[in-house]
Formats: sequence, C-alpha cells, structure tokens
Amino acid sequence: MFWLVKVLTTGMGETASDFLAHRLGPVPAVGVSGVLLVLALAAQFRSGRYRPAVYWSAVVMVSVFGTVTADVVHVGLGVPYLASTAAFLVALGVIFAAWRRVEGTLSIHSVFTARREAFTGRRCSRRSRSARRPATWRPARRGSGGSRQDWFSPR
Repeated sequence: MFWLVKVLTTGMGETASDFLAHRLGPVPAVGVSGVLLVLALAAQFRSGRYRPAVYWSAVVMVSVFGTVTADVVHVGLGVPYLASTAAFLVALGVIFAAWRRVEGTLSIHSVFTARREAFTGRRCSRRSRSARRPATWRPARRGSGGSRQDWFSPR
C-alpha cells in the first residue's frame, strides 16, 4: 500500500505541477509550490508525533515542487533532460554521501534525533527519544503504541 500511495502522490505532483505552471506561469508556480513546501515541512518538523495528514501533505508538496522545478529547468531554461537527470543524480549522491558521513548510516529505522529526521523526513518522537518504526498499511490496534487510530500507523 505504501508504494501505491507514493505512486499516487507522484502522479498528483505531476498534475498539480502542470496545473500551477499553466495557470500561473512556470516561475510563479515554483514560488507558490516552494512556499507550500516550506509550510508543509515546517508543520512536519513541528509536529510532536506522526500525523498522517501533515506527513502526507509534505510528501505531496515535495512531489509538486520537485516536478515543477524539474519542468522549469527543462522547459524554462532549456536544459536537456539528460543533463538535468545527471545533475539531479549527482545532487542525490551528494546528499546520500553527506547523510552517511554525518549520521554513519543511511537507515531510516534509527530516526531518534531532529538531525536524523531532517535527513530522512521521518517523524521522530522527541519526547520519548525512541525511533519510530516504519509505517505500515494496517490500522493501529488499541494498546499498540498509543491511542491514535490512523491508517498508516507504527507497527
């Protein structure tokens, strides 16, 4: 289910990006989606626990902003797809290298500090200082990690 949701958020990012670019123009679309991304990420980092609406809003805005930015690089600036793909690949490699160098791991299963959360985007519980487990598609069971009843809950 997780990957299905990721595919859908990516598709939504593509269509929302196209809508914004055609409605507002490419550069304003980057600005609007960038502001919405910053707001979504700020809400995610301020949240004291996993909140599905906040988390998935940030995921969607990453998709929208990434898509509109890539489109502006290609269509607006005329950078060929091969060149922009290579540049994004190098940037991703630099981020993974920095993450590995700073944290000593690329694991998403050991997120228990705000710094690690910044690298992974996964919500950590600062109150208990314990790592959050990966999300599953199963509904939460009573007594299995809190009283919240959300669809994507900790195992």
